[in-house]
Amino acid sequence: MASHNLPDMHEMPMPHTVLATGYIEVLVLCWSCRQLRYADLQRLIGGRCDKPPIDIKWRCSHCGSVSTDFVCTSDPAPKGQ
Repeated sequence: MASHNLPDMHEMPMPHTVLATGYIEVLVLCWSCRQLRYADLQRLIGGRCDKPPIDIKWRCSHCGSVSTDFVCTSDPAPKGQ
């Protein structure tokens, strides 16, 4: 049975929709300094980033390197549940 209060998931997720619904988290790995951190989606929205996560040029918050990989994972407890 479909619920009508769930967000529309037919388009690529954007940082503002991801943060509003809380259904994914973005984990960023830096290959230069080996830092592993969750992306600060609130900061991306503050910078008016309106690209899907696969199009964002991720940068390490520790060393500033652009040699990064990222993984979008589902949040175990999305907002509203």
